[in-house]
Amino acid sequence: MKHSRPSFGREMRIGLFVLVGVLLVVAGWRWCIPFGEKSSSTSAEAKISAEELIEIKRFEQQRLADSSRRQEQRRAQWKRWREAREKRATARDRRQADYEARRRQWAEEKALRSAERARRQARYDSLRRLRPEKLPAGSWVDLNEADTLLLQRIPGIGRGYARAIVGYRERMGGFVSTRQVLEIERLPAGIDAWFRVEHLPNIRQIPLNRATFKELLRHPYLNYDQVKAIVEHRRKRGDLRDWRDLGNSPHFSDFDFRRLQPYFRF
Repeated sequence: MKHSRPSFGREMRIGLFVLVGVLLVVAGWRWCIPFGEKSSSTSAEAKISAEELIEIKRFEQQRLADSSRRQEQRRAQWKRWREAREKRATARDRRQADYEARRRQWAEEKALRSAERARRQARYDSLRRLRPEKLPAGSWVDLNEADTLLLQRIPGIGRGYARAIVGYRERMGGFVSTRQVLEIERLPAGIDAWFRVEHLPNIRQIPLNRATFKELLRHPYLNYDQVKAIVEHRRKRGDLRDWRDLGNSPHFSDFDFRRLQPYFRF
C-alpha cells in the first residue's frame, strides 16, 4: 500500500518563518538586555575608578605635603639642637677658659704669697739675729749718752722708740732730768726708771735775741704763740734781758720759764 507524504503548503511555510522570526526576535531581545546592563555597570565602574583616582591623587599630594612638612620640622629641630649643642660647647669652652685663667691667677697669687712669706721670714730671721740682747732688770743707761742700739736693749723700747728718744734729745739740746723722757708720746709707762742723767750735757744754748722764728719754733718747749710773743717783744721793745721781760705775757708761766732756762741765753 503506498503511503503519501503530507505536503506543506504555502501557509505552513509562512507560519514557520514567522515562528523562527519571533524566536530570533526574542533571542535578540534577551541578548540585548544583558549587554545593556553590562555596559551600564562598566560605565559605573569606570566612573568610580576616576573618583578613586582623584582621591588617591589628593591623598598622595597630602601625604607628600605632610612628609615635606615633617622633614622641614625635623630639619628645623635638628638645626635648633645643633645650635643648642654649639652654644653648650661654647659655654663649656668659655667656662674651661675662665677656670684655667683663674687657676693661673691663683697659682701666681700663691707664688707671690709664698715669696712674700719667705721674704718676711728672712727679714724676721735677720732682725732676730740683729736684735740686741735686752738688759737685765735693775740696769740703767745714761739718757744723754745712749745711742739707738743701746736704747733698744731696754725692755719695751724698739727701733721706733729709740729714734724718737734720740730725735727729741737733739731737738731739745739734751736732757737735764729723766722725767723729760716721759714728754715723748706713747712711750711705755715707767720707762724713765731705766734712765739716769749722770752727766749734764754740754747744751748748745740758743741765743733768744738772735734766733729766727723757725729756729725758736723748732724747740719742743716753745709753741707758736710763745714764739710770736718773743719776736713781737724784740721788734717793739728791743732785746730781751731775761725771762722777766716776758712776765706780763699771757702765753708764759713760771713753769715755762723754769724749763726753758737751761736751753736759752740772752
